[in-house]
Amino acid sequence: MLIVAVCAAPLNHLAVALWGPVTFADEVPSPVWVIPFGFALVFAAVRLWRFARGRALGLRWTWAVLIVVSSVVVARSVAQGHRVVGWSSVDDAPPAIQTARVMKRVRDQIDAALVAGHDVPSDRSLESALQIDGHMIVLNYRYRFLARRPFRLVRIPDARGPVDRKLPGDLPGTLYLAVSSDARHYWLTGLILLQDNGVRSVDLLPGPAGVLTLTNAG
Repeated sequence: MLIVAVCAAPLNHLAVALWGPVTFADEVPSPVWVIPFGFALVFAAVRLWRFARGRALGLRWTWAVLIVVSSVVVARSVAQGHRVVGWSSVDDAPPAIQTARVMKRVRDQIDAALVAGHDVPSDRSLESALQIDGHMIVLNYRYRFLARRPFRLVRIPDARGPVDRKLPGDLPGTLYLAVSSDARHYWLTGLILLQDNGVRSVDLLPGPAGVLTLTNAG
């Protein structure tokens, strides 16, 4: 019971990450947390089996329990004391920072094309803005079943303004590129996972005017 109690919080985070639509990657516990929980289940099964047969557990089981409990307590205290003190690239940055940086990369590529006299580039042309050194930028989220995924660009044609609310079914990491009918103006917004007093929601990345919108329109 003590092992289960010590592992309860990490296992709860793991369950949420497995079955929930999305969670923060740094909240997903290491698989090592499953080991003591599995040990507790084996220990309980063996204890019940031997009890049913009228036999007591040996001294080695007592030592095994003490070692596992001590290891879990130490591991948990170390994990709680660990804090990320900084980040050096888009790959290891917090999701909100990743989203803002990638949006600016997309904006810069669109602006360059417009300055050169072209229309807003196609989605395929903009894929390079979602990559660094040839690999897709992967968000620091964990999606259902612990999946990882890169940014997803959704184009809204014939738009008169930005997408100002989440579209049904979209998850954090979705970028909305609203393009005017003449393909000369655009509005770029993006979804992130927000947390306020423990309540989580998927919404557009906040900015100075309520929502961060990158655009060339007045």
